[in-house]
Amino acid sequence: MKRKHIEATGLGLFIVAFAVLLFLLTPGVEFRPAKYVPPVVQTTAKKTVTTPKVVRKTAVTRITKIENGVHMTTTGPLFPASGTNDSAVGSWAWGSPGNATSSDGFNASFVDLGGGSQYLKVLNFSPGLASDQLIDGIEVVINKYSPSATDSVVQLVVGGVVVGSNLSTGDTWPTSATSVTYGSPTTLWGLTPSFANCNATDFGVVFAANGGMGTSFVDFITVTIYSHTNADVDAAIIRSRCIYLHYAQMRNN
Repeated sequence: MKRKHIEATGLGLFIVAFAVLLFLLTPGVEFRPAKYVPPVVQTTAKKTVTTPKVVRKTAVTRITKIENGVHMTTTGPLFPASGTNDSAVGSWAWGSPGNATSSDGFNASFVDLGGGSQYLKVLNFSPGLASDQLIDGIEVVINKYSPSATDSVVQLVVGGVVVGSNLSTGDTWPTSATSVTYGSPTTLWGLTPSFANCNATDFGVVFAANGGMGTSFVDFITVTIYSHTNADVDAAIIRSRCIYLHYAQMRNN
């Protein structure tokens, strides 16, 4: 039964193949494959809605103090040309005050037997600032040590006169030589010093302390001046405007 089924199947396939061959060889009959016709897709015109771009405007404020992006010029640290004792305050004079003009291990010093030290005055830092430099801050560094001294006065000298804020904190001095900073790049000591004030030979710093027990020492005092020009501010404004316009364009694209 199985054999007869196989023979019938083979005979059927042979008849189909023979019919196809006969069709292809019949004269006047041409075989052409069906042509592909893409489906018809109905489209509708899209309505384009144009939304006007909105540019957010902000007021541009002229920079009159140090802001991010304003170039700051740092001049220093500078050493003074002279160091002297000034008896305007206190009881005890500084020995070898000229030693405070360089970092060399040779110290100005005083011994306090009550009443505190007089002024250690250092002048003439010669920063050579240009006439268009605007002062943003003044930083003073004092390298000092003592068994028990505390600060009493740290002030600027402008035009030969002790003026401005006293930035002494009354802290106890370190017991080994250490540089301590007073002021910052944006600290003006309660003043509005000009380039001419800072360039003058009578510009400087006074320092006084309460000694407690033993001898107190100062190796050096330096000044660093931070400044900018109006050109720096204008450049910062231009940069900020360009950044703003670029950001606004990105937001609206």
